[in-house]
Amino acid sequence: MYEAATKVLKAAQIGGRLPNIAALQAEYKRLQEEKLYTDYGKLKKQVKEYDVIKRNIDGILRQPREAERQKETEP
Repeated sequence: MYEAATKVLKAAQIGGRLPNIAALQAEYKRLQEEKLYTDYGKLKKQVKEYDVIKRNIDGILRQPREAERQKETEP
């Protein structure tokens, strides 16, 4: 794509210095890593929230079972 864009700009006689492809690739990689890090942080926060929800549900579901066991063990 870079090479095609360069040809089009030269054919249209649009001057100016074009950025180095290596510099563009490095910047693209940096932006991707930054986005991934941001996404990772958001996902990590969601996982923590889901873990709290799971523990709460497990606790709620465990309560009736414990009450039934206590009734069974009472004389």
